[in-house]
Amino acid sequence: MDNVPLAERLAQAEDSEVGKAFDSFMHTAARMAFTAVLFNEVETLCGKAYHPSESSDCQRAGSAPGRYFFGSEEFRISRPRVRKNKGGKSKEVRLQTYEAAQNRDSLHDAMLRAFMAGMSSREHKRMFKGASGTSHGEVSQLWQKEGERCIEELRSRDLGKADYVVLMLDGIMLGNDLCAVVALGITVDGEKHILDF
Repeated sequence: MDNVPLAERLAQAEDSEVGKAFDSFMHTAARMAFTAVLFNEVETLCGKAYHPSESSDCQRAGSAPGRYFFGSEEFRISRPRVRKNKGGKSKEVRLQTYEAAQNRDSLHDAMLRAFMAGMSSREHKRMFKGASGTSHGEVSQLWQKEGERCIEELRSRDLGKADYVVLMLDGIMLGNDLCAVVALGITVDGEKHILDF
């Protein structure tokens, strides 16, 4: 399993209804995780919105068009900007979260790690050892935590709010030795919902 890059595993998912729904779930979770970590980094640097930190020399500086990658796909976003004032000069701060998202594999990797951690608590001990500061490793660790939060949100929601008429179970191969068994519910109105995996 360790010989296959994690980013390639999701791309190997079967082209089925369940596979498409699972892929859509992973894309949504990745976007939520990326956005949460990005804004967390800005808040750490500048303080809360409308309550800037008096001890920081960083300040919010609007936004600019940006992008991030999830596997082979590119997604457009409006990225926040931060400027640092030092000695009367202002310089744009390169956000570690945004820089890490320019790597086509890192967010994909973090979301798959979150997925695997959700399957077994033993996986937590093997992931991102020794990450500290605002390194690429810590950004990936934060993405993983946000991914785990998204998975927990999925698993804790009330399934009794919808009328499901079909339950599909399918094994989505993510690699030679990694399979996600996905439960997909279809409502009376034909809406498809990932129930769990």
